[in-house]
Amino acid sequence: MSASLEARLQVRPDAAAIARDALSQLEDVLGPRLLEDLRLVTSELVTNAVRHGGCGSDLLLRVDARATPVLVEVEDGGPGFVPVYPPRPGELSGWGLCLVDRLADRWGVAVTGVGTRVWAELPGRRTVHGFGGSVAQRG
Repeated sequence: MSASLEARLQVRPDAAAIARDALSQLEDVLGPRLLEDLRLVTSELVTNAVRHGGCGSDLLLRVDARATPVLVEVEDGGPGFVPVYPPRPGELSGWGLCLVDRLADRWGVAVTGVGTRVWAELPGRRTVHGFGGSVAQRG
């Protein structure tokens, strides 16, 4: 099983679902909790690319899980954007990047010569503090 993935996705309403399904190729490489986080972050990035990236070109999904942090990138043909983070109170959209920010160690936006690449780095293992001070390893 490869620890990296590259997929071209058509700009269509079910692109995020197709991207989530493609991540199943990494089930043997990533722990179930990390794969769950990766699916959520990937879904948000692909959804944003479909909504805001412009039409006419496919999306490119890349995931590199050969080392930590795990890198996910979504590239589209759009002109780029400056993230408004966090969204203003009362905004109906923009909250997906809040999820990305909470799950990723780092994330960002890069305008390329042909479009925009949004990327996120997810930690391979994460310590979660639960109720009563309990600690669990995620990943």
